Amino acid sequence: MKTLFSVFLFINLSLVSAEEVIIPTKDQIVQHRGTSSTKDGVRTQTGELDDTNHGPISLYNIPFQNATISFSWKVNKEQKIMFLLDGKRNGKATHHLKVYFNGRPGIKSKTDMLTIMTYDGSTKAKKKATFNNNKYHAKPGEWHKTSITIEGKKVTVVINDKTFMATSEKFLEGTERIGIGNYTDSIYTKDFKIIKKK
Repeated sequence: MKTLFSVFLFINLSLVSAEEVIIPTKDQIVQHRGTSSTKDGVRTQTGELDDTNHGPISLYNIPFQNATISFSWKVNKEQKIMFLLDGKRNGKATHHLKVYFNGRPGIKSKTDMLTIMTYDGSTKAKKKATFNNNKYHAKPGEWHKTSITIEGKKVTVVINDKTFMATSEKFLEGTERIGIGNYTDSIYTKDFKIIKKK
């Protein structure tokens, strides 16, 4: 009985140590375009599109290979929201993944869409993206519990218990940074954490 208990304890301790939970520090977050502030655990990011048609984005410089990024977000004004994963090749960040909630690039009227963009075959000289379009709408004024999991070549996006998936060879190269961007007014985020899988 003691032997069985020891084996059970060892297995459980192994499972616990197989994950590392990271709560980003101020030094790991860079605000690119727009402004941001944090109060009572809620990060507010505010700004509009600039001359290059890009909005404000928070960049989290936390490298990982396999991980789950979880957070909740809310907007008060109808708009699309972008989640970004960048890899790093030859010293320059390159996109591995974009997830658009309530839209996709170039389509302003499609608010009932969740788009997963992957970048197999994309290079610095020639960008190439694959669009995985799904019908979904995240209502303004409500919190949306969201997680994005990278495991091997697979990405799993879960929002409010709805699941969407895609694959990409680029995920095998590892991720260098995470981004969350909005296009107008403000986005509110809370409970942001990265669960690294060892």
